[in-house]
Amino acid sequence: DYRTIIVHIDCGKRRAERLRLSAAIAEVFDAHLVGMFAVDIMRIPAYALPETAPIVMDTEAKRRAEAASEAEHEFRDVAGRRASKAEWRAFTGDPVAAVALNARCADLVVIGQFDPNSYETDCVPPYFTEDLVLSAGKPVLIVPYAGHFAQVGERPMVAWNGAREASRAVWDALPMLKRSDKVEVVSFESGKSALPTDEVAREDMARYLERHDVKAKVSRTVLGELNAGDAILSRAAELGADSIVMGAYGHSRVRERVLGGATRTVLDHMTVPVLMSH
Repeated sequence: DYRTIIVHIDCGKRRAERLRLSAAIAEVFDAHLVGMFAVDIMRIPAYALPETAPIVMDTEAKRRAEAASEAEHEFRDVAGRRASKAEWRAFTGDPVAAVALNARCADLVVIGQFDPNSYETDCVPPYFTEDLVLSAGKPVLIVPYAGHFAQVGERPMVAWNGAREASRAVWDALPMLKRSDKVEVVSFESGKSALPTDEVAREDMARYLERHDVKAKVSRTVLGELNAGDAILSRAAELGADSIVMGAYGHSRVRERVLGGATRTVLDHMTVPVLMSH
């Protein structure tokens, strides 16, 4: 089970959606919920003149302080009767490092999808989402920057390809999958005819999930003209999935982030929450 859940909170309006969804998940698992306010350091905007920079920085500091206070009130309101299993933490500096460090002692981390239109006022760096997925070492549930999601895991779709990252994602999602009425496990392949090794891998996954009391239907989808990422999103929409479970492929180096094509596509264009493991 998920016993400790961290939800990342910033200065943006979408934090309310993440809070509500995280609280709903914590209720299902009777988990300890940690609200973690973590924002980037303040920087002097490029438009600020030298003589106005102190005023701009003071105004921004006040805005962030107000956002932190409002966010804490929202968190405690959402926690409500489960306040004894709710905890508030606040950090300023490198939000990726702060959340990743706290994730070491958590079972699930809930964050928001990168929003190109609001990330600066949200006070998160542009690569926050992908860096955290690659560095957390725990499953990361990413909530889209648009839409309302009352719950996840009732109709999940697992994107399966037999790779290490996909296997890790299935394991990390087991607490959620075990509570689902129906799990769709879909392998995405480029060849029109299935290879014997792929068939064996699908059968192995079906038996593996059955031994964990997961009711799963395992199927195969041919990519055709779609790339893997678009095929994952398209198939999830066709199935009416309320969430996607998949491996995150890539690595992060100093000043370089390299993501697999499917990972990048899903991170950019998701329409339902996505649980990723790396």
